[in-house]
Amino acid sequence: MLRIDPDPTAVSFVHSAMATEFSFQLCGDDPEFLKQTAYEASLFIDSLERKLSLYQESSDVSRINALKAGESTRISSEMTECLKQAFQASVRFKGRFNPFIGRAAINSKKQESEFSDLPELSTDWQEPDAIIAFNPDSQTVEKIEENYLLDLGAIGKGFTLDQVALFLEEWDTRNGLLNAGGSSLLLLPESDSQAWKIEYGDSAIQDKAPFPPDMSLASSGLSFQNEHIIDPMSGKSRSCWKRAHVLAPNAALADAACTAAMLLNEKELRDAIEEENDISILLIREHVDERIAIGDHFARFATRHS
Repeated sequence: MLRIDPDPTAVSFVHSAMATEFSFQLCGDDPEFLKQTAYEASLFIDSLERKLSLYQESSDVSRINALKAGESTRISSEMTECLKQAFQASVRFKGRFNPFIGRAAINSKKQESEFSDLPELSTDWQEPDAIIAFNPDSQTVEKIEENYLLDLGAIGKGFTLDQVALFLEEWDTRNGLLNAGGSSLLLLPESDSQAWKIEYGDSAIQDKAPFPPDMSLASSGLSFQNEHIIDPMSGKSRSCWKRAHVLAPNAALADAACTAAMLLNEKELRDAIEEENDISILLIREHVDERIAIGDHFARFATRHS
């Protein structure tokens, strides 16, 4: 988990959705306006959940999962953008992030009974574009391979934070911190980074670091939810690291990269971020006091910097 020292002037608001808690800590001169803004943002999150959730029968995700081979459906603009980012992340991280991870993910969450009406789900690895034909321009999805379950859980909360930040900008609210479940954070663009200190959830790290504004931070680790990290290529639960922290220019990318980071070795991660150089990663190795920083932001916490 990530521990936060908040700005004491912030107005706090908590909303439960997408099987987690979203919390807003917003700063401004008018607390009543900020409370109203946070309430409207919570309604906006609910509208996204109705489109992106695996657990709502009428959602875009559920309709895609229900398609037979050769059938197609039109999806919302929000689902289109989230799916596009999921596809991009899958390519960038060599398939170690994949929104179609089959029965293994359901088994790891002990949710088999919730999907008893679905056909037998495949555990064979496939790239996303081999499972669905996705056309962002027409906002349509056609099913190619059946028996694969689309689940945006590893990117959906981060994507929602990005959308909430845009929503708040329309309400002229650009100062504060958005938090999804304590593991996905987004700092709004006009925030004072010195007002928000992040302590990374590892006993070997004692220092606290300012949070760069207009950036997103995601964290994943074995201590959060044992055996929840599934390698899409094998369908097995595994991890290369005890914990990974990722800083990225948006929360969807941070979430996807953090999931992939737990499954990739140091060289693979460096290769994945080298070209665009937009991500910083802190890797914590299990059983030994070694912390590896890829990129500049986490250098102060590293025992080894690459």
